[in-house]
Amino acid sequence: MSGDIETAAAVVAIGGGAVAAYRGGATAYRRTIGSRRDYMARFNRLAAGVTREYLEAAFGPPAFRVQTRNGEDGLTFVTPHAYLQVGLNEAAQAVAWFGITVTDERFAFPTRNLTFGHLSVRLGRSTFSGIAAPEAGTLLSCGARRFAFARAYYFGNPGGYQHYVLAYNDAGTGLWSIPDSMPIAAGWADGVLRSADAHDPGGFGDEAPPWLELVLAGATINTLIVMGPGTRPPTRWPGVDKDTVRLLRPGRRRAPSGSWRKQRESRS
Repeated sequence: MSGDIETAAAVVAIGGGAVAAYRGGATAYRRTIGSRRDYMARFNRLAAGVTREYLEAAFGPPAFRVQTRNGEDGLTFVTPHAYLQVGLNEAAQAVAWFGITVTDERFAFPTRNLTFGHLSVRLGRSTFSGIAAPEAGTLLSCGARRFAFARAYYFGNPGGYQHYVLAYNDAGTGLWSIPDSMPIAAGWADGVLRSADAHDPGGFGDEAPPWLELVLAGATINTLIVMGPGTRPPTRWPGVDKDTVRLLRPGRRRAPSGSWRKQRESRS
């Protein structure tokens, strides 16, 4: 009888250990590979026009809210792998545009689904040099401590009459550099990314500066912005504002930007 009890106790102990191991493995999966797959699926279900309720059911409440220059409600959601920025049409309480900025270098979010198959890059890994599609506008902003580079694309009806903006945003992961021929502080904008009141950005006239393509070639694409039909692309800063989100300091979210600092030190 005692032997049967000991055997039963051993079976229970083994079963309990197996359950604990399974739960631990499931938790680890949800926090790593499973988490990335889960958030990829959530981002791929985004679209211009979806309701605020739909958005918050997928991502919870926004961490930040600001009033944009166009009168939209600008919402920023913080996830384990990326920032999500949304321009919300206040009257309709629906998404006018949204932007994803990857902060996890292993997330590598693919853009193909959200761009109707026209732009096949992985955020946080791909560079602009690998894109063959004709651009609809270019934007570069480089100051004393901030940097952004963006290009807009438009594919008409096959692209859902939406503008797509790919960008390097300094709140996200990835690398970029300054070629020797480029001024330490510089700016450029053209096409749909040039604001109506802009005139000769950076003093370069209507011809793109010779160093522009050199900057583009090595800049990591870490941001995708999808502008709903009839919504004008951003003409100032492409995506989330680092000066805003850096005030909330989750321990794991740190974007490498050492490439620029090293070059500035060598040139100063």
